[in-house]
Amino acid sequence: RSNLMRVASSPRCLKFPEGRKFSAYLFQVDPLLVPSVHQAMKAQIPGGSKAVLEAYAEIYYRAWKDVENKSSSEDEDGDSKNEQTIIREHIENQALSDIVYCMIHIAKPSMFRALMKCLQ
Repeated sequence: RSNLMRVASSPRCLKFPEGRKFSAYLFQVDPLLVPSVHQAMKAQIPGGSKAVLEAYAEIYYRAWKDVENKSSSEDEDGDSKNEQTIIREHIENQALSDIVYCMIHIAKPSMFRALMKCLQ
């Protein structure tokens, strides 16, 4: 698990589209994995370059959007739809809400700008 988190938040992995897709996919594997992936990425935000922050923004958006698309396209399988809905709620409640909370309560303007970049 820790190796997956290191790969997901590694700037080398974020340079390539496949790496960003992989990181977004990790959000979608299991609802219990969402907080771990988020914490690994969140730890990199304060010192992240503009390119890294943009990659995180893409990852968060892709993870959230892909789960939404999966849940709307899998109507025939109720269990799968439920699981996708749960994962989407975990992404919204544990990752995106945490970023917004940190933005509201942060004291450093530079950290605010970094977090804002992740939500664009």
